[in-house]
Amino acid sequence: LTLCFQTGTLTKGKPVVSAISSILYGESEILRLAAAVEKTASHPIAKAIVNKAESLELVLPVTKGQLVEPGFGTLAEVDGHLIAVGSLEWVHERFQTRANPSDLTNLENSLMNHSLNTTSSKYSKTVVYVGREGEGIIGAIAISDTVREDAESTITRYVYFAVCVSSGY
Repeated sequence: LTLCFQTGTLTKGKPVVSAISSILYGESEILRLAAAVEKTASHPIAKAIVNKAESLELVLPVTKGQLVEPGFGTLAEVDGHLIAVGSLEWVHERFQTRANPSDLTNLENSLMNHSLNTTSSKYSKTVVYVGREGEGIIGAIAISDTVREDAESTITRYVYFAVCVSSGY
């Protein structure tokens, strides 16, 4: 049984950046690059990244040739290099350079340590990865959203409905 919900169905639909981690760069550089790429995207995760960059008053560089693959990520040229923001697999596929597995583990551990205040069951967390042409994965951003109070009953109703429909009732 697969549950498919749109953003905001189980959460309050107000995602925020809860942590940023980087392999080689400062957190503000990762956020600056990601926000530049996501600036024109309309997805709530993109908006959360841009809102965080704006709240820190980061100056976003101009981008060229933006490509959006809904559900996977966004790619654009920033400062003469292609920058990809999205799922780990999607970002890896954009570049020939692959991140060292131990670097990825350290990146993910750092992200989890930075976002300990949002690891309770009241939060939904999504991680997006940031990659740069010639370097591969250079950082990651955790996005959190508060789970709605009625989420459990929504899932229960959906599962009941799905079982009834698949059983012919």
